[in-house]
Amino acid sequence: MSGFVINNFIHLLTAVIWIGGMIYTNIVFMPSLSVIEPSQRGAMLGAVAKRFTIVSWTSMLVLLVSGFFKTPEEMLFTTSNSYGLMITIKHIMFLAMIVFGALITFKFAPVLRKGAPRPGEKPSAEFLDAQKKLKILSTTNMILGIGVLLAVSLY
Repeated sequence: MSGFVINNFIHLLTAVIWIGGMIYTNIVFMPSLSVIEPSQRGAMLGAVAKRFTIVSWTSMLVLLVSGFFKTPEEMLFTTSNSYGLMITIKHIMFLAMIVFGALITFKFAPVLRKGAPRPGEKPSAEFLDAQKKLKILSTTNMILGIGVLLAVSLY
């Protein structure tokens, strides 16, 4: 088995884990929280977020490294043909996903952790606003991830 095949497999597996995790979180996990007692939701969400943050950032790093070795040098940010254009679009979407991931991890998640209401306490306006923005960013990231998969399938 060649190094290219191993690198390609690692790249694809990592993309599946990361993007699949986003799809699962947005479509299955988050809507399912409504069946858990409100006092337990925060603990469950915090535990899942902590683990998925590690998976996400590890995935981004592995995708950056494996993608660097996978992309032909002459195709890195070229738009002179459809293959180069799709790779460029994929890279732009991936970079946007990193930016959104950073906003989620370093801006909104800390606000949610810090401002999480205690049992029986009403959530603050800042907490609700951060929750709303987190949902928008995570949904946008999921859509971008699906866009990355579409761009890959077009070349």
